[in-house]
Amino acid sequence: MSKTTIIVPKPKKPSVYRWFIFIAITFVYVWAFSGVPLEGN
Repeated sequence: MSKTTIIVPKPKKPSVYRWFIFIAITFVYVWAFSGVPLEGN
């Protein structure tokens, strides 16, 4: 992945990245359940 707006330094523990992705997915799920249309649903 190329560098985007958020610049995250390489974490020493790869688990941090997994947690970040997990939180991101959870946030998207909550957003979808909140009633915000993502893909014209």
